Amino acid sequence: VVFTPILEYLVLRRRQGARVWLGALCACVGCAFLTSSPDDSFVIVQQRTGDLLVVAAATAWAAYIVLTAAIPPDAGALEVQARKNLACA
Repeated sequence: VVFTPILEYLVLRRRQGARVWLGALCACVGCAFLTSSPDDSFVIVQQRTGDLLVVAAATAWAAYIVLTAAIPPDAGALEVQARKNLACA
């Protein structure tokens, strides 16, 4: 949710509306609530391995969505599959 509009702007130069950015902000606030505990401060959150893996997975998924969105509608099946394979690699 958060990385997709950022990558879409950087790669495809597509601007997003206010609703998308509001949704991304809500997702970030929700993640802050989920990853913090009563002992942690909201300003300084300890980095955890699982959290970093989730961020890496979210970035990879956003890259997949953006790269497959760039496929032209008239592309053949072989080109579509090649681009999807490239996105996953």
